[in-house]
Amino acid sequence: MKVLIAAGGSGGHIFPAIALAEELKSMDPLAQVSFVGSDKDLDKRIFEKEGFDYYLLSANKLPYKASLNTFLFLLKLSIDILRSLVIVVKYRPGVVVGFGGYVSSPVIMAAYMLGIPRIVHEQNAVPGRANAMLFRFVDKIAISFQETKDRLGKYADKAVFTGNPIRASLLKEIRPGSSKIYDTCYRRQPGRS
Repeated sequence: MKVLIAAGGSGGHIFPAIALAEELKSMDPLAQVSFVGSDKDLDKRIFEKEGFDYYLLSANKLPYKASLNTFLFLLKLSIDILRSLVIVVKYRPGVVVGFGGYVSSPVIMAAYMLGIPRIVHEQNAVPGRANAMLFRFVDKIAISFQETKDRLGKYADKAVFTGNPIRASLLKEIRPGSSKIYDTCYRRQPGRS
């Protein structure tokens, strides 16, 4: 199994993607998982700390209204699609998974052009702008909340409820007796049942 995951720009996109990568590796120790992130320092630090191979694209930001920045955005996007085509051809994944944010767009588009299966994961109840633009180009939309399906419109039939991936290291920290977080949030308070 060879998987290319596009996630970058914020920990909110990267950490669930890493949780998926860890789960895939636990299911199949021979699975190969690589990432495509943005050229932000945060992305590089996280991928290096977690020990995953990665490629980087620009940290391009979609403008909210038409301006000169729109032209610059489209120029960078075109360059990043070309770079993504090279990455996808070189890596030869069996599937590409996008976790939202800008970097998902060029990578999913490259996989679409090459006929490689594509999935986006929407972590939010209300789809983000990048993912919403990609729904027409993917085979499946993994959703974290059942109610998100109602917001997918004509793409609702692509939805698969998966929940939000959580890193195994975080689950260890919330078991009874092993965490201040658990004790604070979940223990019975005196006088309460």
